[in-house]
Amino acid sequence: AVALDPQFAEAYYNLGAAQYALGRSDAAEAAYRAAIAARPTMALAHNGLGNIYHDQNQLEAALAAYREAVALEPDFANAQRNLGLTYARLGDLAKAAAVLETAVALDPEYVPAHYDLAVIYANQGDPDNARRHFQHVINLDGPDGKWARLAQEQLERLDSQP
Repeated sequence: AVALDPQFAEAYYNLGAAQYALGRSDAAEAAYRAAIAARPTMALAHNGLGNIYHDQNQLEAALAAYREAVALEPDFANAQRNLGLTYARLGDLAKAAAVLETAVALDPEYVPAHYDLAVIYANQGDPDNARRHFQHVINLDGPDGKWARLAQEQLERLDSQP
């Protein structure tokens, strides 16, 4: 598709996503950049670029890419989650919690975002909000779900603390 229409942003994005899934970050970055060049307003491509930078520990670059994705598409819950996780890695737990709250407000059934938010609250010394979100993860993911098992472990840690 890219060969037929060099301005076909979706094809570049899909190519980037495939390359990223294969662990080819340089090729994925080039494809995401091509998608952005073809359509600068493509939030998915900015989010994909942010994922590459986040993986490479280029957190300021990831932050910029995620901010752009969220600015272009404020209701993009995954980009909101990624932005929140980046704030957390940068040590700004207050901003991380605020952005993750936005992600779960946009998608109340977004299990990973609830889990991440619960971890942030636990790290901030807010066990009540942590418990509430861990319990939400368990309720949404079911008793055998990966996220539910992780949340149950975290709840047990919280309950064992004085």
